[in-house]
Amino acid sequence: MKIHPHKKIIYIALPILIAAMAIDATARQPDREVHIQYSIEAADELIKTMNALQYANRDSALAIREILLDVSTRIGYNEGLRNVWNFTGIVEHGKSNYHEALSAYRKALEFAELDDNRWGLANIYGNMAITFREMSLNELDIEYKKRAMEIFQELGDEAQVNFLNVMIALSIMTDTRNLGEAERYVRDAEAYYLKQEGPQINLIFLYNGLATMYQLGPDVNAYLYKTDHFNADSSAYYLEKAFSIPTSDFATSHLLSTKARHYLNMGDYAKSIRTGLDAIELLDKTGQKVYSGWMYVILS
Repeated sequence: MKIHPHKKIIYIALPILIAAMAIDATARQPDREVHIQYSIEAADELIKTMNALQYANRDSALAIREILLDVSTRIGYNEGLRNVWNFTGIVEHGKSNYHEALSAYRKALEFAELDDNRWGLANIYGNMAITFREMSLNELDIEYKKRAMEIFQELGDEAQVNFLNVMIALSIMTDTRNLGEAERYVRDAEAYYLKQEGPQINLIFLYNGLATMYQLGPDVNAYLYKTDHFNADSSAYYLEKAFSIPTSDFATSHLLSTKARHYLNMGDYAKSIRTGLDAIELLDKTGQKVYSGWMYVILS
């Protein structure tokens, strides 16, 4: 259905009107003061609308945030205030105002703690971890992911727990390089994902990540040359596990790149070149020109 340009404005504004109508107003009669009746039901409608619009129409979501802040403050509604400050943190993070984002998240935590809102606490910890990562505070990134995961474990939210297992494992691999600890999180995630139907892309990239880290060790620049920290057995083990899972050309191209680097470290230059060229072919086919450029550098 084609929407008339003027009607688009109406459709965009409609959620705000619906949310505002949730604030039950007294009859507006001449010569009478208008009184707005603030309620939890009204705040809950505002929360739903604000969160629904936060990515689709940020300006509208920000306008609703101001109404929600007023309503929740007046009625002392902690859940409303938690949402206000959590949303504010997301907005500030998006502007790269990371200290302001953390300040807002800490206010959100206060209101979540007042209600012992466990899910809310876990959600905020996860958001704070993302901000810490952007600030290169890698230890705090991992710590807050672990805090979030512990709460989701308490709540029995298996999907969130295993998503965080993946995120923690990847953070440990790339930041602290404690591969033994990373493997523990991989094993926990592995048990969950192998039970699921459909693509196992998270497992593939976890295995690929571990293979890469066992090739590089602590040397982040070792992409371009052989390294003394190369652990051939562990690299081969995780590559074999990754290649055993059916996947797309996109994922296979990255696995081939890792395998080419494996052969490079083994000193088998002929296999490294052949595998690298196969990787380049798939990288180009899937539109990953930047990565294929890196493979040319490695092969040179």
